Amino acid sequence: PGGTVEIKANSAENNVLIQVIDNGIGIVQSDQDEIFNSFFQVEDHMTRSIDGLGLGLPIARRAIKQLGGQLSVESVLGKGTTFYFEIHSRLVSPEMELSEAQSKLDAAQKQSLAYGRDIQTLYRQLQGHFVSTIAAIIRTIEARDAYTRGHTDRVTEYTLQIARLMEYSGRNLRTLEIAGQIHDIGKIGVPDAILNKPGRLTDEEYEVIKSHVIIGPELVDGLDFLKDAAAIAFAHHERWDGKGYPHGLAGEDIPLGGRVMAVADAYDAMTSDRPYRKGMPLEKATKILREGAGSQWDAHIVKIFLKILDGDK
Repeated sequence: PGGTVEIKANSAENNVLIQVIDNGIGIVQSDQDEIFNSFFQVEDHMTRSIDGLGLGLPIARRAIKQLGGQLSVESVLGKGTTFYFEIHSRLVSPEMELSEAQSKLDAAQKQSLAYGRDIQTLYRQLQGHFVSTIAAIIRTIEARDAYTRGHTDRVTEYTLQIARLMEYSGRNLRTLEIAGQIHDIGKIGVPDAILNKPGRLTDEEYEVIKSHVIIGPELVDGLDFLKDAAAIAFAHHERWDGKGYPHGLAGEDIPLGGRVMAVADAYDAMTSDRPYRKGMPLEKATKILREGAGSQWDAHIVKIFLKILDGDK
């Protein structure tokens, strides 16, 4: 905002040089070496404001190369970026050169669009397969523990109800939904003897249970499309006062989605039957939420969730 983009075109001998110059935030040197690689995205996944697959610049370079030219970039952080598009103009007839270039460009565009559509389709299919596999793992975990069966779906639904009142966008709601589905996936690494213990856990056993938010990230590591969801899912045991786990994050350092899910997860844990106790009455659970607002949980999110529960009475 408030910046400028300037386009310059110059001819010299048999070449035409086009420059696209902006005075924006610039690109770090390490990213300049990567931006022409397929699927590379400069903007951080947690702050991306636009959709995309990271194919724009690779496709542009390929199309320009087919025209016998080259595409390069120079950038300085805080000062701006210049893209250089250089192409030969050595044909005798400018009209012939233009016609041939246009034909090549049209063909490259069609090929690139088809390629992009195929990649998007395959990418979505791959995402769907991974999500289905993860859902099967979650159902396996819940089948091992009758007392927590349905916990994942309930936590996900509570989380989405809160998020809708917080006016989350459709895309962010989908990320939260996936986060809710995977938040306890790490329990697949917890022994049945501890998961289904009929009595209270010892300190050592509790540490094993806590490890599920360490195991979970390891299970989804390398799945880039789950990066945003994982950051939320495995922060649901962090506390507003910094006394949570696994990283001891505090306040707004905890991802917002993780703070939302922490309230939803705690409420369902308190109101669900366990091997060693019956689920709490709603009144007792809401009292604990109120008392923990501002220390264990984000007070604003607790307030929103209590409104939801009041509406269900």
